[in-house]
Amino acid sequence: TAYTLSDTVINGKSCFLLVIILKNKSLVNGRLIPNRLAEEIDTHYELILDKKTFLPLFIKQPSVDVRQPDDYFLVAFTNYNFNYKPKEDSWSYTTYEKEYPASFSDH
Repeated sequence: TAYTLSDTVINGKSCFLLVIILKNKSLVNGRLIPNRLAEEIDTHYELILDKKTFLPLFIKQPSVDVRQPDDYFLVAFTNYNFNYKPKEDSWSYTTYEKEYPASFSDH
């Protein structure tokens, strides 16, 4: 894993651009997994951080389809709620993760 950090401006706001390079891996459902379609491919994630709060504003994630190198997902983070508490009876995958582990297929 490698990274670069630089300054940028997004919509008039001073930000950091953090580029994270995962060697032969990708993030899928919050987990690092090997790149199975092409083992020699590094995955570049671009994270935009607010310079004042260090909170993420955007993350740009490349498509998992290595045949489409210009495809990407852009996620915007807004309306942070630091007082949020999930209900005790709310459903979460992590509750059932041991019984139903995620599996990834090359198909």
